[in-house]
Amino acid sequence: MTGPHDWVPNRDVADSSLVVEALLPQIRRRSRRPWDIAMRILGARAQGRGMVRGSAGTEASQASSMARYVREDQDERSAPLMCAADELTSRLTPDELVALRERGELPDWFLPAVMERARDIKRQMRG
Repeated sequence: MTGPHDWVPNRDVADSSLVVEALLPQIRRRSRRPWDIAMRILGARAQGRGMVRGSAGTEASQASSMARYVREDQDERSAPLMCAADELTSRLTPDELVALRERGELPDWFLPAVMERARDIKRQMRG
């Protein structure tokens, strides 16, 4: 899996933090729901119209609240993925860690393993 285009190589950061950073685009995409984008657009449109007084201000406030809810909900859904990525970092070989540190690249097996472990974490969270 290729790394982010804006990757800064060989930083003095924990491997687990680099893994999460490298996976962040995938994690965000997988934790997003189809209506998330629509809610953000509606929120931005309501705020962009200058709705700040009276009932229009209420609409802008509600739109802002909806957008905040979408962000918080997405963060909650991405938590198992981030935990799984953090746990699986220890399985990376020295060569895989070099590729991560230099180019932000993770091996092809890593994302499917993260997805599987995240499913297990979600099951454990449910009880």
